[in-house]
Amino acid sequence: MCSSQVIRNSSIYVFACVLIAALGYIQFGFTCDYSSPTKAAITKDLSLTGVKLTIIEEATKRLAGQHAA
Repeated sequence: MCSSQVIRNSSIYVFACVLIAALGYIQFGFTCDYSSPTKAAITKDLSLTGVKLTIIEEATKRLAGQHAA
């Protein structure tokens, strides 16, 4: 096998791995912003409104971002 063929095969594998990793990270971001039907019920049960709800949502997003890194 010539060296150019090895380089081409290696490049394909690297490209595929990077693509999979990038798409996985994007999908994780979409998943974190998912709003389930239970969110409204939890918000109502805990009497979360306005600023309280915003603080909890921001903290959740930051924690999710730390786990992704």
